[in-house]
Amino acid sequence: MCALLAFHDIYAKTHQGTRAKFGEIFIKTKIMPLILANYVWDAFNLSQEADYDFDANITLEEAQILLKNAQECFTLSKEYLKNKG
Repeated sequence: MCALLAFHDIYAKTHQGTRAKFGEIFIKTKIMPLILANYVWDAFNLSQEADYDFDANITLEEAQILLKNAQECFTLSKEYLKNKG
């Protein structure tokens, strides 16, 4: 998300700001599919849980899903930048 935003000279100071700007610039305009917003939201929530809940436990299945989603985000981002570039 940061790379895509930086490509447009947009920078956010917080994770929440980055998510908000990404949604505004790429999701609401349908440049990127809505599912990416869901992937980002899921990853952010699990990250927050892992950071602040000492009893949190991310399962292997959850980690595999996050990795698959991250790979899809990367592929779509790379294609976008290549086409713009």
